[in-house]
Amino acid sequence: MRLLPELHMDSDKSAGLVFDIKRFALHDGPGIRSTAFLKGCPLRCPWCHNPEGLDSRSLIWHTDSQCIRCWRCVSSCTAGALTAVDNEECRLGFDRAKCIRCGNCVEVCPSGALRWDSREYSALELAEELLKDEVFFESSGGGITLSGGEPMAMADFVQDVFKACRDRGVHTAIETSLYAPLEAVERLLPVVDLFLADFKLAADGEHRRYTGAGNRRILDNMTYIARIAAQDDASQGPRLIVRVPLIPGMTDAEDNIAGIARFVSGLEGDVPVELLNFNPLAESKYRTQGMSYRFLGSTDSLPAQHIEHLKSVLRRNGCRVL
Repeated sequence: MRLLPELHMDSDKSAGLVFDIKRFALHDGPGIRSTAFLKGCPLRCPWCHNPEGLDSRSLIWHTDSQCIRCWRCVSSCTAGALTAVDNEECRLGFDRAKCIRCGNCVEVCPSGALRWDSREYSALELAEELLKDEVFFESSGGGITLSGGEPMAMADFVQDVFKACRDRGVHTAIETSLYAPLEAVERLLPVVDLFLADFKLAADGEHRRYTGAGNRRILDNMTYIARIAAQDDASQGPRLIVRVPLIPGMTDAEDNIAGIARFVSGLEGDVPVELLNFNPLAESKYRTQGMSYRFLGSTDSLPAQHIEHLKSVLRRNGCRVL
């Protein structure tokens, strides 16, 4: 068994909520990676594949298929948020507006049907957890990735985690909307090897309509990162990759892709673009959190022919496509 050197930090006061850790990830940066997903996001994209990452607080999940109808949770709930609904299916009623997140129901649930959606880590704890896979990073050119949610919303925590990993020579990547203050970008630039930046909509009005916020801050941050990255050694690979989530009827229009391409091709340096096909498998996550899902019943990703056409639009407008 290979022993890893002990990690040290000048300060380990920063902490963050993590709702998932994915090991052996192959699409979150180069090589084999371990990806941690952090809670909290300022945007409200209706297609979000990780709705459990939207709220910055720990919330309680309810998975009905695991419920054994013992109703211990109902008697433990002092807020009246849980009730045994008397109908044919005899399901648990969960009024999330009444929930005070005391956790009593989670403690008494014997089947795991009720559980917290996240747990708190110190920066040192998370770095140690992710670096358990370090041997795979070394053999594949991989590393660690922080995703979300929006990891830049916890810039201090992210900085500390990345610094611990960079001190060990491990590649770091961040999946981000770039909807964050410039100060957060400046703080993270020294410890981030690769920014995987979402670019959803080129038009500010459409961006505001679908996500709840305009895209000016995102474009400014993208411009800043590209300018700094253009000064780096290109042989080390790109420091910024723009990724476009293709959402049917929202982001997959040709004029939107052309607008994105015109902006990206005007950035300094070589900034490649990657198209991400619509993933229709988030429905169960919304149901578990008691949230409505706009794409209910949508089971189809975009056809390959459509994606190839959008790639040609990118190329015609001067972009390098991954």
